[in-house]
Amino acid sequence: MKKKIVYIVIIAVIVLSVVAGVVGRNRTRLKKVDVYAVGLEDFRREVSSNGEIRSRESNRLISTVSGKVKSIHHEEGEYVLAGDVVVSLDTSDMELRRENLVSTLESTRIMVRKELLSLRSAYMQASTAYEQAERDYLRSEDLRKKEFASEVELQAKRDAFHIAYDNLTSAMQQLRFREGRDPEEGSPDSRTDDQIVEESSEVKQALLNLRSHESDMEDFIFRASIDGIITALPVEEGDVVSPGMLIASVHNSGALKVAANIDEVDLSYLSVGQDVKIESDSFIGTELKGRVSYIAPIIQKIGDSRVCSIEVDILENPGDVARIGASCSIFITVENRTERPAIPVESYFIEDDGKYVFLLEQDQYDDNRFLVKKQEIETGILGIETVEVTDGLSEGDFIISSDRAGIVEGDEVERSGDNDQS
Repeated sequence: MKKKIVYIVIIAVIVLSVVAGVVGRNRTRLKKVDVYAVGLEDFRREVSSNGEIRSRESNRLISTVSGKVKSIHHEEGEYVLAGDVVVSLDTSDMELRRENLVSTLESTRIMVRKELLSLRSAYMQASTAYEQAERDYLRSEDLRKKEFASEVELQAKRDAFHIAYDNLTSAMQQLRFREGRDPEEGSPDSRTDDQIVEESSEVKQALLNLRSHESDMEDFIFRASIDGIITALPVEEGDVVSPGMLIASVHNSGALKVAANIDEVDLSYLSVGQDVKIESDSFIGTELKGRVSYIAPIIQKIGDSRVCSIEVDILENPGDVARIGASCSIFITVENRTERPAIPVESYFIEDDGKYVFLLEQDQYDDNRFLVKKQEIETGILGIETVEVTDGLSEGDFIISSDRAGIVEGDEVERSGDNDQS
């Protein structure tokens, strides 16, 4: 009987001890925390920037002369073809000068033709005189042999013959020179008189003066060099323009691009050929496809930032929703990672140049109680609300997701009943 009483007392003491321990633990007030179970997410690294839609092909008409605007042939916003005249300046004085040069050219042609005819006539006369002098000389030589002529008479005929020969040679050389041939050349000329006249140095010079003036007159006419839309026309009829002044701008609306600046920290992720998503307030609800076509070889400082200029070709423009001059945003996906450990952005903190979280070790007797451990982590791609963890945590680990105030390593904490994300 005594043994039975002893056993009952021992059991009672044990029960009371356990109950006292439980009550004691429950009486200890633990800080409640939000518990987050590390899960897996897909992450995408994206480089973005703001830019402006421009034409890949443009034509700025800049004046190189001074003058007054005579005619505006097309209005801003109109579509023009390459070669169309957009603006022309007054060329009244230059037209008068051109008429004078045309008249000079025709006069030169007439002068050369007359000179050619005159030299040919002189050559024919010299040839006739030479033939006559040759006959007289030969007859005199024959008479001298028969002693019917004196030596003085023979010498006179001989001298006349040599003079006639020299005159013929001179006339022939002048004619050949006028014809533009080598004076010593003996082959006949197969060219027509018109060809000879046009190839004369005088006519060539007169024609060159005319062509040069007509070329100068072209500077007073502003033509589109490409097919496109007139996007700027800052002059009106009667305006006076000067060298360097913008007359008009023409852009090819069928070939568009985005010009943007990328921060230097993102530059290493970019390469020509990458796909681009394009959005704009000017075509809300529509995304256009693009492709990186150019990355500038230099980095420039703009304000407090250092940026690099890039260009993105717009590959499609359904309904012509993209318009030159519109602002837009570009998004370039440069890296994709799947099923990576992820935690809320606000759950980690920086200390001594390191990144840390409070890792929770679950109590073996109570699933709602945890022991706090300070855990260093490495992060990767930043999402909208979460960040990739590349080292230090695994799927299923528990961490404190928020409200870390007053908590240190070694503390015991309790799971909050609200905002439980485990």
